[in-house]
Amino acid sequence: MMPLKKELLRQKLIDAKARWQPMTGGHSNDVWRVGDRVVKLYRKNGDNPIFRNSGKDEANALRVLSGANIAPNYYGMAKSGEGLAVVYAYLDGDHKVDPIEVAELLQRVWAQKPPRQFRLSSLTPLDILREGENCNDQLRWTERVSFEHYDYTLPELPVPEPVFLHGDPVIGNILATKDGLRLIDWQCPSFGDPTRDVAIYLSPAMQYLYGSDGIDERVFLAALPTHIADRYVAMRALYLWWMERYCTWRYWQGVDAQDKQLSDKYQQAAKIEADALRSTTKLH
Repeated sequence: MMPLKKELLRQKLIDAKARWQPMTGGHSNDVWRVGDRVVKLYRKNGDNPIFRNSGKDEANALRVLSGANIAPNYYGMAKSGEGLAVVYAYLDGDHKVDPIEVAELLQRVWAQKPPRQFRLSSLTPLDILREGENCNDQLRWTERVSFEHYDYTLPELPVPEPVFLHGDPVIGNILATKDGLRLIDWQCPSFGDPTRDVAIYLSPAMQYLYGSDGIDERVFLAALPTHIADRYVAMRALYLWWMERYCTWRYWQGVDAQDKQLSDKYQQAAKIEADALRSTTKLH
């Protein structure tokens, strides 16, 4: 940690007297509270087929959102032998949030203008199908479940205007602060179909992984513009399969890395998502 701390001090991004306190909750990077700031060190953990993990993207997102009352204030970025680190304001709050307020927060995100360098993510049902197939193709053949096996036809929907997406708006990344809701962990922003953010927030697997007591889907969808809610409902089964395939992929990543705790959590998350999928559609 010495080279990173030395570089952060050189750039005056942290207080030399501040205590480093490890923070928990994330599954991808190493994070500390350092005084009134957060230091996030990005791990070199390979390509993720759905949730990109980019420190540069997080820095760009926080920079663009400065003053918008959506994300933490951004302080800077540092490189060292340990890797790339992003520094932003520590926010005090909890994850007890009203789904109506979350719907309003996401709409404010979607109204922002994304940086040009952000990637274009999914815009059509076919894009989501291909992402799920990418996860599927990386699994052992005994674990593969093609979406073609389900009694569901891809909906023919108009291509939406791409919007700024958080990319990972799970309950663990939404904080209720004294100044209102804020979104943290901007490592996989993009611009694309807003239903992608909707699907991740409502995902039963993601709710399990981040300790949610359950989100009232009807209340949340009713707070969204009708065309976005209707589009999500039309794609719901596809998104459930997409997330179930992703969680199964993460499960095997944990197994291969001999990380039993991680693999057990994602195995259970995949089962929960699969149960929701089976309640929506059936296998042929």
